[in-house]
Amino acid sequence: MSYADTASGRLPEELDTFFEKAAVALILVNKKGRILEVNRKGLEMLGKSKSEVINLLGGEAFECINASVDGKLVGGTSNYCSECVIGNSLSSTLRTKEEIYQREGHLDIVSNGVTYHLSLMVSTGLITVNNEECVLLTINDITNRKKLEKELKKSEERLKKAQGIGQIGHWELDIVHNKLTWSDEIYRIFDVEPQSFEATYEAFLANVHPEDRELVDTSYKKSLIEKKSYEIEHRLLLKSGMIKYVLEKCHTEYDEAGKPLLSIGTVNDITELKEKEMLLEEAIATKNKFFSIIAHDLKSPFNGLLGLLDLLLGHHSSYDNEEREEIISAIHKSAHGVYDLLENLLTWSLSQSDKIKLLKENICLNSILLDVVDILHKHADEKNIQIAHNISENYLILADVNMVTSILRNLISNAIKFTERGGSISITAEEQNDFIKISVRDTGIGISAERMGNLFKIGTNTSILGTQNEKGTGLGLVLCNDFVQQHGGKIWVESQLGEGSTFCFTLPLVQSSIQ
Repeated sequence: MSYADTASGRLPEELDTFFEKAAVALILVNKKGRILEVNRKGLEMLGKSKSEVINLLGGEAFECINASVDGKLVGGTSNYCSECVIGNSLSSTLRTKEEIYQREGHLDIVSNGVTYHLSLMVSTGLITVNNEECVLLTINDITNRKKLEKELKKSEERLKKAQGIGQIGHWELDIVHNKLTWSDEIYRIFDVEPQSFEATYEAFLANVHPEDRELVDTSYKKSLIEKKSYEIEHRLLLKSGMIKYVLEKCHTEYDEAGKPLLSIGTVNDITELKEKEMLLEEAIATKNKFFSIIAHDLKSPFNGLLGLLDLLLGHHSSYDNEEREEIISAIHKSAHGVYDLLENLLTWSLSQSDKIKLLKENICLNSILLDVVDILHKHADEKNIQIAHNISENYLILADVNMVTSILRNLISNAIKFTERGGSISITAEEQNDFIKISVRDTGIGISAERMGNLFKIGTNTSILGTQNEKGTGLGLVLCNDFVQQHGGKIWVESQLGEGSTFCFTLPLVQSSIQ
């Protein structure tokens, strides 16, 4: 080489060898941007021989697409050079005398008529050659690496999207350092922000539902001892109070001595699936209850009714008028019971199949109540039960008249059924914001705490006999609950054994003008 440093006039032999055999492109450029020397790797990048590039401007040698303005090659003097990582780094080092280390950028070149977009890593160093200050460019082609990084990023984005769709995330636990790593989807499932989460196993356990925490911890530690993968369903208790169901799978890697090193696993949000399972279980229980009612509660009163009719038909001449009247009265009462049962069954069946449409209108609550009480008065009189009601005629509710009638009829009928002779029932109403609260209070036998939790659920609610062995269907309160919920209201009960019960429900109020 004919280039020399200021000390000896020549490049040291070891530097000359390094220059030529370096694994990256090395290009020596003078102040005017012309190439003085280039190594083998640089020639491979340029796709030219040394004689073809010496004394060329950088833009000419690289055939940069921005090196030509109006058909004239200008190399490193184009306005676009400030955007080029090579041209910008070169001019910056010559101007500031500051070297640059591994600056990333791009360069668009033309080769055989095809434009290529190169990603480059450029470093610069100042060097004096023949008493002239020059710049040594170190250029590393990172185009393939950038492509791989871009593909990896796309793959990660696709994975993140797929995990979001499938509601499944992945995690890693460095057991040695107790460092936990979560994917974005797990943070979403747990509803926590990465910056607020202490990434440890203990922090994970803190998000598990308290009732499931010991089970999860024991299962994981057992899998480490037995060196087996494990799968477990458990609940999460979020900071918002929401409960989620998740399916977790885990596999652990061990060193040669059998010491656990790394656990990897997945968390799948199965809350929606569990809710559907619970709805399915409820539907199965509902179907079973329905058939149970048909098989038992409907068959039994018919057997009694047919028995009385057979008795009257076969032996009517042997009974006097008073005895015949008693049998006919029993038949009449049994027939009414069967009719009430059929009516409830039909109403409930239509409700479950959405055949009953909610038709809201402005109706007078007091008017509906008077009609229901008038119908049920005979049953109350038979047990000497007093029914008191004091509801303003001016209460207007926005409701379906048939549904409200059914609610009141069922609640008052139950109050009569479970109240001893000589007892009383009171029906009151009061405003609560945009709703009206209706209360049906009795002095009856009351309800145990165990039964109160299942009163409004079909499949778990078991009908019991009234104070005079009156039978029920177990469907009345279920219907009440369905109809109240369709109006956007609530229904509940307050009761103690031996001290009576109060059933309350709310309905949307139109207006009130209590005198």
